[in-house]
Amino acid sequence: MLKVNSILQDYLLERKKVKGYLFIPYVAVGDPNFETSFKVIEALIETGADTVELGLPFTDPTADGPVLQESFERILASDYSLEKVFVFFEKLNKRFPQIPFCVMGYANVFYHHGFAKIFKRLKSYNIHSYILPDIPLHEKKGVFKDIFLVERKQVDLINFVTPTTKMDRLEKIVADTTGFIYVVSIKGVTGARNSFNLKSVKSHISYIKKNSNIPVMIGFGISKKSHAKEAIKYADGFIIGSKIHLIIKEFMSDDEKIVEQIKKQIGAILP
Repeated sequence: MLKVNSILQDYLLERKKVKGYLFIPYVAVGDPNFETSFKVIEALIETGADTVELGLPFTDPTADGPVLQESFERILASDYSLEKVFVFFEKLNKRFPQIPFCVMGYANVFYHHGFAKIFKRLKSYNIHSYILPDIPLHEKKGVFKDIFLVERKQVDLINFVTPTTKMDRLEKIVADTTGFIYVVSIKGVTGARNSFNLKSVKSHISYIKKNSNIPVMIGFGISKKSHAKEAIKYADGFIIGSKIHLIIKEFMSDDEKIVEQIKKQIGAILP
């Protein structure tokens, strides 16, 4: 397959040149409601986010820890629907037309509504990239073989690299990925942690950097400035998710406080 960059990949590479590193926050869309979610995303972009990983809630997440599971429960207990998500994304694109966003969701949602249908609609809102953690690499070509946007590289399917990824699989991931590669720093699920060590994935990152120009993002566990600084020693940037939703949970009844604390606490993590 011809290796080409994507809209998101080119955007991130340019942002890296300007800033020196990349920051992508994860926001579960609709926690605790759509209006607050929008304010959170605005605050994160104002604080320094290059784009945002927009999470779709799911009842049985496989990659997400307790904090994000709780956020999904809050969302799904409210007046939530995929149609409202589409309206939210359209509004987001009008507010930030220069930013190509990324969606993270579980396969069931896409199977139910139709991959091609969702991809086509979200592409019009400048969403070109998808993280689908419960579709393994070896199954993706079969799942997406008839979807024109994927074949034409107008949609990125972001792949994970973990501490247990073997070299033959890593080679395939590098060959098949555009947008960015998501390096999971630990064995386990998402969640803010006190300790942070990249020892188990340093060789993976080194291989990716030597053999491609794909941005490498470190995720899972980043909650301190020291974590972020460690991440950008080896990778292009980092992803923060659970820390954001801990703030939302703590100040849930006060949007102004949420925005204030997002800027204060997340801003304090940035290098």
